[in-house]
Amino acid sequence: MKIFFILMLVISIVLGLYSGLAYVSGYAHNHYHDRYFALHDDRFAEVLSSLWWVATPKQLAECPVKVAGAYKESVEDAYRSSIVSRDLLGLCLLLAAMLFACSVAGIGAARIIKRGPLQATDGTQMKPASKRCEMNCK
Repeated sequence: MKIFFILMLVISIVLGLYSGLAYVSGYAHNHYHDRYFALHDDRFAEVLSSLWWVATPKQLAECPVKVAGAYKESVEDAYRSSIVSRDLLGLCLLLAAMLFACSVAGIGAARIIKRGPLQATDGTQMKPASKRCEMNCK
């Protein structure tokens, strides 16, 4: 039983590390926020226009209509899928935290179960508190 909880503990740690790394690497690789804000917020358009992976509305106006429309749709799709991906990774981190807490509690419970019933100092088995009170209170 203790092996099961130790295995859960290892899985929760690996799952948490993987989720965190996947979130960071996905954001760093895709630049979806930069592209989205360059299209929808004029304050960022000038700052981001110097980046080669970002097209601003002014630059898209110079492109053919089909190319500009395809770019805008792909940016919208990437932004929506990134939101879903971020939420799923957040839930995965929450699951890893809950799994970690349950495995630590399970290891503690397995340790208590392995010890067996409480022993008195004279070697006899201790009775539950309610029965001791009944005997001493009479």
